[in-house]
Formats: sequence, C-alpha cells, structure tokens
Amino acid sequence: MAEKNYKHQKVNITVLGQGKKNIAGASEYINQLEHSPNHLVIGVGCNDLANKPTSMVIDDMNRMLQHITPTIRVHLFQAFERIHDVEFNQKVHKYNSELAKLMEKFKNVSIIKSDNIHGGKFDLYARDKIHFNQKGKIALVRALKLHLNPEIGLKPYTSYSQNPHNTRARRFNNQPKWKSMGPPRKDSTRNPQREFRELVQRLAQLV
Repeated sequence: MAEKNYKHQKVNITVLGQGKKNIAGASEYINQLEHSPNHLVIGVGCNDLANKPTSMVIDDMNRMLQHITPTIRVHLFQAFERIHDVEFNQKVHKYNSELAKLMEKFKNVSIIKSDNIHGGKFDLYARDKIHFNQKGKIALVRALKLHLNPEIGLKPYTSYSQNPHNTRARRFNNQPKWKSMGPPRKDSTRNPQREFRELVQRLAQLV
C-alpha cells in the first residue's frame, strides 16, 4: 500500500496481491476496510473476463457494488482490451456495455471513461500484450485525472494540461516536476520496480 498526502488529505493506493486481482479480491479488501473513504477507485474485471463468462462477471460486479456503503463515491475503470486477442476483446466490449447499464442502479457509482486507451491503441501495451507500458500508464493516469478532478472539486485536468511548461498551473494541481514523462529508457538500467513506484506516486496525486 502507498500512502501520500494531497491537499491535506491522506490517500491510500492498494495493489491487490497474487490471486486477488479480481472482483472477489477487491470485495474482500473493501469488506475489511476499517474506515469508509470518501472516494474509492476500483480497477478490476479483466482477469475475471479471462476466466468467466461475461454475464457472470457482471453479476459478480453487481454483488460487490451492492455491499459498498452508499455514501462512498465509487469510480470504476472499464475493462481493457488485449493485443490480438479477438475473443477476449469481444468479451471486453460486451462487458463494458453491460457495465454502463448496470450503473443506472447505483447513484454513487460512475465509470471512468478511457477513450484515450481503447480503440486499438496497442502501442500502449508492454511485450506481454496484456499490461500497460510506460506510455500506457501515463494514459491511464490521464484518464483518471480527467474523471476525478471535477469529482473532488478541482479544476478540469485539461485546464492544467494545455500548457506543459506552465509550472504555476502544475503547482496548483499539486503535480510533481517529473524529469521525464516519455517512454522507458531502452538501456540495461530499466527498473520495473522503480517504474511501478513512480506510477503509484503519480496515482497518489489524484485524490
């Protein structure tokens, strides 16, 4: 778990453990929370789709959301495609469509739009064709900020991001001065653990 302060608020980011990166694992984690957060961002479903029919995954998601306290604002990521996996991607499209319909039942739940990631943008994926590369991680953070900023009372993210050299805007958005926002270096010093920590730090700036 990573912990960071943002606008004098404590932010926790939890990466589910091995075998827990699915709806059941997320449900287990949410049920054991000692304190209810104001906002809860959830990104599960892809691993479930790889092992279950779409209808069953939707049912699992429905049950999980029903057990979340209505006062918590829940923000759900859609499922993401995989490279050259036609059958899986068809399930993803069906799941995302059914997920949008499911949201009509929950006033406290919204979907994080990720159009900047969907649509065959496979240059965002790592060599395993499943997980995001550095460029994909940046796109993921952008989608999350575009969604969350208005939800937590900040100016729209586009207002900050129009001028990347505007240090004043970056300061008011509480964004760190990253030395590089480009793709990972192609040399032997590449450190996946360091890249992951950097991603967690970026996500911790969001709420």
